[in-house]
Amino acid sequence: MLGLILLASLPAYAEEFPAGLRLPTEQELSKEPLRKKSPTKNATISADFNGDGKLDHAFLLAGIKKQKGALAVKLSNGNAYKWFILDKELDWDSTQMSLELAKPNRKYETACGKGYWECSANEPKSITLKNTGFWYAPFEQRGAVIIFWNKTKNDFESVTMND
Repeated sequence: MLGLILLASLPAYAEEFPAGLRLPTEQELSKEPLRKKSPTKNATISADFNGDGKLDHAFLLAGIKKQKGALAVKLSNGNAYKWFILDKELDWDSTQMSLELAKPNRKYETACGKGYWECSANEPKSITLKNTGFWYAPFEQRGAVIIFWNKTKNDFESVTMND
């Protein structure tokens, strides 16, 4: 009887993703050996990104019908969640991207702040996150960005951390 109740409730726990996207398969995740070190395979993270006290979730998703996937965030907004697609060009057959938490109340020096290039007028030399953000980067390669919630813009923002 208990087994039937559990089976009947499984759809309630099923994750609904944006149209055309799904969780990556074990085969897709296994293309990058460094994923073995992470319980989430560096493909999903959960934290309160917008400071509302509720868990939000970031996912590296694969495409259902094509090779391109996406970086998507399921963000709480009151009693519901809203999807944000932050990168629509995630390619599971080339560069393997990784997600890791970026801690709040810590100063992070940006790429221009480190002298990789001259900072433009709107480019900060450093950032200090108010809420938890996350790193979005290829494994063991340059190109890392920190993505964080900008409450004023009511949207996610990203800053290049290295080239």
